[in-house]
Amino acid sequence: MSQVPKPIASPVYVQDRLNQEIDLGAREISLLADGISEIVQARAIMVFEPDDNVEFRIPFSALSEALRHRVEGGKTPTAAFHGETLLLLNASPTEGLTFAPGSLPVATLADTPQLQHVTFHLLNFPPFRRSVDRICEPSSFHMTLRVGDWRVTVSEVERASSLRQQMGIREGLAITHAGCIEKSDGAMFASREVFHILGDLSRFFSFIAAKNTEVFLPVGCNQEGQQIWEELGLSVEDSPHLAGELSLLTEEGTETVIEVFPGFIGLLNDRLWRMTICNALDWYTQASLPGVYLQTAIVLGQIALELLAWTYCVEDRKMISREGFRKLNASDKLRILYSGLGIPACIPRDMEWLVRWAKINRISDTPQVLTEVRNSIVHPIRRNTSEDYCALYEDCRYLAVLVLKAAFVALARQFKPSPARVFDWDELRRKSSRRPKP
Repeated sequence: MSQVPKPIASPVYVQDRLNQEIDLGAREISLLADGISEIVQARAIMVFEPDDNVEFRIPFSALSEALRHRVEGGKTPTAAFHGETLLLLNASPTEGLTFAPGSLPVATLADTPQLQHVTFHLLNFPPFRRSVDRICEPSSFHMTLRVGDWRVTVSEVERASSLRQQMGIREGLAITHAGCIEKSDGAMFASREVFHILGDLSRFFSFIAAKNTEVFLPVGCNQEGQQIWEELGLSVEDSPHLAGELSLLTEEGTETVIEVFPGFIGLLNDRLWRMTICNALDWYTQASLPGVYLQTAIVLGQIALELLAWTYCVEDRKMISREGFRKLNASDKLRILYSGLGIPACIPRDMEWLVRWAKINRISDTPQVLTEVRNSIVHPIRRNTSEDYCALYEDCRYLAVLVLKAAFVALARQFKPSPARVFDWDELRRKSSRRPKP
């Protein structure tokens, strides 16, 4: 049996099975009941069932006698963690007190100036693969991404293979990868400097996996290796599925992921492109979900492509005027985008139902076939629920996702930063104490 290599980016937290609770350690909680306040030790636990949340569990034995009597006498306690008000979930003599934050994630400190690296985790992330003669094969279990003066190393955890086998049997969440964010030259940095990087990494990993994938449980360490900063919990619902054939890693391999990373992050830091990429990416991940309502996925895919076409052709490259673009039909709008990004317009031959439907309706390319199928859903001349239409919709959904994926890759490859359009992240931080949600 081959030995599993030790991960380059070592996780802080690990799981042996799906949805296993993660013990985050002891945390100090401010507790108040009937005028009596004190600092108590709570056990912070990341739970995944029935919903993902961070729970702070306090046994009655941890309370002072006076506070315990008031709680047992029916006085409702209130609690706070680093200024964040906690909600009371449970209070009983046997189970103690259980609190949870009202919103996630919760940061332990607003700003910490002396970080050397930040370790993070990924849930249900696809395995790394490298392309060899267009055939993807297992890689060496890690990859390194670089943008500006930042280096991000991502590595599979040792139990990743076993956890993926469990995901093939039932749905659930588990840590499959760990990552490390650091300066390329080893310089120290403040937690506020990774404020937007964490959110943009979540968006990039969502693009790679073709599903919601949030940077999870980031932990910042100083030069001595002490954990001095962290964020607890998930701000969005992670998909319990393991990314499959729609993942960028499945088709392209780690080489493409590494290549497009700087451009993708550049788009997210560009004032013109940021909201377009965020919205299109949201629709892309929704359309990619297993079990998604096919008509919904097709419509979302078409909306995302038309949004990319508007921003690319009209606002960025000035290929056509606003009025001229509005006069075009949807197929021609996509054709301009295809042309600018170098996306092949031919209908894939292995999509048999789509090829047959296109031939019957005298359709020659994917911009028109995507538009016409979308139109048949939104403006149906007649409704047809037969099995052949289900197969047609599945082909069309798959095609829309593939085209969106190709568009994101091409946009990242073509991106050239414009100093006048770079986001002022200091201004954004002044407006919000939380990192942007993916």
